[in-house]
Amino acid sequence: MSTMSPLPFVHLDEARRIWLHRTPGARVADYTEIAKPRISLMVLLTVSCGYVLGMESASVSFTLIHACLGIAVVAIGSSATNQWIERETDGRMLRR
Repeated sequence: MSTMSPLPFVHLDEARRIWLHRTPGARVADYTEIAKPRISLMVLLTVSCGYVLGMESASVSFTLIHACLGIAVVAIGSSATNQWIERETDGRMLRR
């Protein structure tokens, strides 16, 4: 098993040490960045608009709420999985 992390020249032990010394606020910020909340909210807006356009009665049902909760979990999980899959190619990208 490799002891190298996706970050260049950083061993997993060093990455764990860095992670353990981060403040709780910094960890929340990291999770928020991984979740891509703006993209997830756009997905939920699209789902909600489609639901409202297709509903037959004027009242919002619990079906929309349950659908939004489930779709939010899927959108956040998809964003995190995408970042994990593309970590090597993203690490090679030049940043300004």
